[in-house]
Amino acid sequence: MSRGRRYVRALIMISAAGLLAWSGWSACTTFLAPDATFLSVDNHVAATDSRVCRGSWGNNVSFDEVMSYFHLKLPRQAQHVVFTANLNPLLGEYSLNMRFTTTPGGLRLFLSAAGLPPASPGIQPRLDFGESPCGLQPPDRPRMAYTQDPDGSPMASSPRAVAVDPAGRGELTVWVTAMDL
Repeated sequence: MSRGRRYVRALIMISAAGLLAWSGWSACTTFLAPDATFLSVDNHVAATDSRVCRGSWGNNVSFDEVMSYFHLKLPRQAQHVVFTANLNPLLGEYSLNMRFTTTPGGLRLFLSAAGLPPASPGIQPRLDFGESPCGLQPPDRPRMAYTQDPDGSPMASSPRAVAVDPAGRGELTVWVTAMDL
């Protein structure tokens, strides 16, 4: 392979790696041989935390780190926790999608600790919960209640939204989404 072709090929691989990193992927490129490239999704947290949504990708930040970043504290009564969490390596932006079950008292503690108002059926969330596997998107039901950071909140650049389904007997299912804007 000519020197010019290697240069063009290397430039293309670096550009592709930059684009993947910008979009939240971790790229590892090796130039030891013309075909020795390896691109992979950084999903290392999924290998160490059983609460990570199986089938999701890009889980490159720990549960404790993302919860701290978004000023969230899981109530002691929380069960069935499932989440995805990502830190964009190029832009430094965090995102979190989570689902858990808790008691009404646990929900009150969770919202209070986060500085969020009580959930209400009349609130339409500004954040999209997105589509992800593992039921991390709340169902569209008339009885769903929502809450989110109010206008002027200190979390305006990293807003959080919460959906609550009171369907269970004494147990609430709670969905949380948070992201840097």
